[in-house]
Amino acid sequence: MFRWIKKEVEFSLGTNFQDLIYPEIAYNYFEKERNKYKNVSSEESLLLSNNTNEVQNWLKFKIKLSTIELYKKNQFKFPMDLALTYHTITSGINTANYNRIDLDFRLYF
Repeated sequence: MFRWIKKEVEFSLGTNFQDLIYPEIAYNYFEKERNKYKNVSSEESLLLSNNTNEVQNWLKFKIKLSTIELYKKNQFKFPMDLALTYHTITSGINTANYNRIDLDFRLYF
């Protein structure tokens, strides 16, 4: 049997401009304890759980264009969200070091 425990915390700051543009910056801390195995011997458990703990510190920069509030005021024809997000790992333990860019488009009807 396998079990792992994780902890995650995120802090973010954001605002909006004219109910259309929503910039945001966020910091995310993620921690996973080393894996714990049951129904195996203690030696096997130590070998299997070696270097399975993980820590990640992320920074996230996001800019979102949203027409939802404008749609509610009858100032735009359809509600949608378009977001561009840049994620980067600033430091970590037992994790890959990479950057990621996400583009999200949501159309509501």
